[in-house]
Amino acid sequence: MRRRTAVFGILLGILLAPASAASAQWVPMPSGTTATLKGIWGFAPDDIFVVGYAPGDGRILHFDGSSWSPMPDPGGYVFYDVWGSAPDDVWAVGGSGTILHYDGAIWSQQALPVFSNFISIHGRSRDDVMAVASDGSIVHFDGDDWQEMPSSAPLELFNVWGCAADDWWATGTELTLHHYDGQSWTAVSDLGDLLWGLWGFASDDIFADGIAGGIYHYDGANWSTQVEALSSDLFAIWGPAPNDVYAVGASGRILHYDGGDWTAMSSPTTRSLVGIWGCSATDIFIVGYNGTILRYDPLAAAGTGASPRPPAVRAMPNPFNPATTIHFHVPRESTVSLGIYDVAGRLVRILHDQVRLGPGERSVRWDGNTDRGTPAASGSYVCRLLLDGIQQDPAAKLSLIK
Repeated sequence: MRRRTAVFGILLGILLAPASAASAQWVPMPSGTTATLKGIWGFAPDDIFVVGYAPGDGRILHFDGSSWSPMPDPGGYVFYDVWGSAPDDVWAVGGSGTILHYDGAIWSQQALPVFSNFISIHGRSRDDVMAVASDGSIVHFDGDDWQEMPSSAPLELFNVWGCAADDWWATGTELTLHHYDGQSWTAVSDLGDLLWGLWGFASDDIFADGIAGGIYHYDGANWSTQVEALSSDLFAIWGPAPNDVYAVGASGRILHYDGGDWTAMSSPTTRSLVGIWGCSATDIFIVGYNGTILRYDPLAAAGTGASPRPPAVRAMPNPFNPATTIHFHVPRESTVSLGIYDVAGRLVRILHDQVRLGPGERSVRWDGNTDRGTPAASGSYVCRLLLDGIQQDPAAKLSLIK
């Protein structure tokens, strides 16, 4: 116990703060296409999917860690969004009743109960996936089949997100939010803005943004306005932690939330940005019109286009419930210590305690429990890595949702 306390005591009280908006850089990446890129999702810095469309045709791109390349698909589809639970379980949705599934080898069209233009897809697991459509249709995948759900939306739905089987949200037209409580969908709120983007961390910590440029937050009881509606549209919102959230929109607009304030970030483009996802707090991707892909690089000097430094630790999935897999790289044989901490710097779980490991990519599963064997509380955590007693930065911020 004394040795363990000495090793991990190095990290006690150290908090992982989000990168400063003033110092962060967004670096354009060559995409090889001029298509409108709408959706992005991934599993690691070398396994990311982007979907979109060109006139009369769809696009699916894959990033292998070094470059973006087109993927073969059944052809002729227009894609709007992508989500997956694992590299062999990826979904892409689009126009004319399009829902494709990727099994790690090929994309295939799925049988659907409705013929709609599907705009957004999100899931909690392989057997709990939702997709929403431009005519208000909502379909659910239970692991075997897609089934239509009675919808509370008479018109277009734009986005869907959920944190539990009985806690799903959808944004749509007529300035309305829709909520699913495990029994039925109901229209629950009118925020005075046509909402589009939707992302959350728990049932009492959800963000939405809108076509009029407003940003809104749900605390478990009420929706409140964080940013008043502006003239510049916002289309997507995402973050690795509740105090580290990004919103993107028209004219290359990028906003960052640090837990207290929303601030504008410098953007290298004036093209509309419509999708965002990241591997960690220091490795984030934005997609948009005309083949735009931006990568977040907090270490790059302005205008240099330097490659981002990969995170020392990654967690997939993140946010997660109930478990996640921690990935890290060991450059040479080292004594490895890996621990989970709460936001106050207290040690929650030891994953590796001075274990001697050879070089290579490594991973370990965190089951969401503490060292005492009890479930960790819902919220934010930090995973830190030491190699031969030296802390490796940047660390990973984790969000456990229940």
